[in-house]
Amino acid sequence: MSKRSNLKDPDITSLAELIFLLDGYRINRFESPQAIERTVEKGALGGEIAGKWRNIRANLDEMASVPGSIPGVVRLTKIRIGFRFLASTYTLLALMLVVARFILHEDYGQLGTWLVISTVGVVPPAWIIAELANYRIAKRVEEFFGKNPQSLEKIRSDLKRTVQSLIFSLFHQIRRSGKDPKRQAFRMYNVDYEGIEVVQRPSRWVKYYLVSAKS
Repeated sequence: MSKRSNLKDPDITSLAELIFLLDGYRINRFESPQAIERTVEKGALGGEIAGKWRNIRANLDEMASVPGSIPGVVRLTKIRIGFRFLASTYTLLALMLVVARFILHEDYGQLGTWLVISTVGVVPPAWIIAELANYRIAKRVEEFFGKNPQSLEKIRSDLKRTVQSLIFSLFHQIRRSGKDPKRQAFRMYNVDYEGIEVVQRPSRWVKYYLVSAKS
């Protein structure tokens, strides 16, 4: 049996998520690749992608390291992480107390009541502060690359080629599954790739396109 026949075909959903992640790096959306990496390690993205993952991950790490050298970004990142953690912790504790009260019939008295009520005053502002910090990070990173257009130019070009190849692989896997690629929309931040057409444009709240195979 040939080596090629031993390679597992990529999972369609996982492949679309990988495309979205890599495409996001082209516009400085440096999301953690750890979840995708676990998918790669499980073999859900196929042997071919697994063989290329080390180089892909190295490029992502190099790109994500750049904001750390931009003044103020590290401080803003700590603010974002801190307030997201605060909001998540308060939300989790409040949910646990609600479950304890109405399902387990446990009563934690005034302390429990105060914590649940205070969640309303803590969680929304914490998320707002975290998102404002995230917005300022994005703006500073955007300004940096605007002033340094040659920075990471080769990696960005390589990344675009990688995403383009993955898009064609996605269409191939969709066809193999018996589905119509034109009816299988997936998310993209950039639409400068071959073979795709826009199904839905970004809105005020949704910052990405929905695209499918070109007619």
